[in-house]
Amino acid sequence: MNRIRIFAYWVLCSLFVSASAPLCVASGVDAANAGMQAVKKGDKEKAKRLFKNALKSNELSKENYIIVNNQLCEVFRSESKNGEAVDCYSETLYLSPDNAIALLGRGTLYRHMGQYENAVEDLTRYTTLAPGTPKDYINRGLAFRVLKKYDPAISDLSRAVRMRPGNEDAYIHRGVTYFEAGNYNIALADFKKAVKIAPKNPYVYQAMAWLYAACPNSDFRDGVKAVELAKHALKLEHSDTPDPVFPATLAAAYAESGMYRKAVDSQKQAIASKGHWAGFFDIPKEEFHRRLKLYERGETYRF
Repeated sequence: MNRIRIFAYWVLCSLFVSASAPLCVASGVDAANAGMQAVKKGDKEKAKRLFKNALKSNELSKENYIIVNNQLCEVFRSESKNGEAVDCYSETLYLSPDNAIALLGRGTLYRHMGQYENAVEDLTRYTTLAPGTPKDYINRGLAFRVLKKYDPAISDLSRAVRMRPGNEDAYIHRGVTYFEAGNYNIALADFKKAVKIAPKNPYVYQAMAWLYAACPNSDFRDGVKAVELAKHALKLEHSDTPDPVFPATLAAAYAESGMYRKAVDSQKQAIASKGHWAGFFDIPKEEFHRRLKLYERGETYRF
């Protein structure tokens, strides 16, 4: 709704600027409008320059200043300039502490940056102001999970499932959360549901392989099955820069099967990967090095 208002405002301004109408001041609004057009054309550098000019013009109302600033934040975010995006959203929240767009944007970025307490705080404030989407509850659920607050994590992920029963990501993440909480049968049930929904999603096979490879309960471990599933996950992952979690899971599966040299090689591939590091499961890079030392000593990994 905010974006619609500012767009309508810009359109109205463009109609009156040539007639020197007092409704708006041309330069700041024109810069903001041009910035929006630059975003549509994919020219992010131009968009940033124009948005900054609009913000510096002192010609925008507080409401429109916030809307333009949030657009600038989104450009930073699209460039993976997370620190700059967080600072940008913080500027919005300084002016408008209950701005839902900024709370959602900053909270999501905090999770990707590993600042999980901050993520939970922002996303909780956001859900008191807006109905939220399944993705929003998944994001907060993931932050809770990393903090080992499994009950609220499962609550959020279950809400995402109820909101959209066909959301395989919610099932996968809830399954991983159940696994970490020690509920292995329920975890497998969630993974199997995800397979039915999205049989070509590589992450669900990776998650199942992880359970069979690293489960603390020996009744659930199966190295052969883990290797098979981990290889299938890698086959389905078509990215040029795959998430490091895929070769890392295969490494754990190899170790469970007693193939430690292959485990070491696969773990080294995970460490050397240029893919997005936090990935689907928020695993810190230091943990990957710790596992490598285990395999080099001929030891298996247990969660």
